[in-house]
This record gives sequence, C-alpha cells and structure tokens, in this order.
Amino acid sequence: MKTSYLPSTLAQVRHEVEALPAEGRAALMLVCVQGLTYQEAARELGLPLQSVRKHLLGARLALMRGLGMAGDRRLDHAGAHRTS
Repeated sequence: MKTSYLPSTLAQVRHEVEALPAEGRAALMLVCVQGLTYQEAARELGLPLQSVRKHLLGARLALMRGLGMAGDRRLDHAGAHRTS
C-alpha cells in the first residue's frame, strides 16, 4: 500500500522536528528514524536510558501539539516499552 503525503504536510513535520530541543530531536531520529532501541540510543548519545525516554516523550508530545494531534492519545506512549 502506497501512501502519499502533501508537500505542505511534510514541510510542517520537518519544521516541527527542527524546532525540537536538540536532545529530543537526536533521540527521536535515532529511535524512530534509524530504528535503534532506547538502550542503543542511550549509548550513542552518552545519556542514561531514563534521559532518552524523557527526551523521546517530550519530543513526541511536542510534535503532536505542533501538528495539531494533542488529543490523539495513541502516540503519547508510542514505543514506551521498547527497551531491548
């Protein structure tokens, strides 16, 4: 199944990601884009695992707010148990 996105939607996502604090953006890219586990991302960033979790949660919530998805609880804890 092929999904197409409007260029304006992709631009908005890019803008919101770029607006994230550096730690949240880095954690988000490592886990959600590159597919690293939380533990791998923590090693890569030189941070405790709990800090990576905190940064990811903050980044996800900020993205949801920025993209007008604040009421969508499905994304609040996306990947929250992904530690292996």
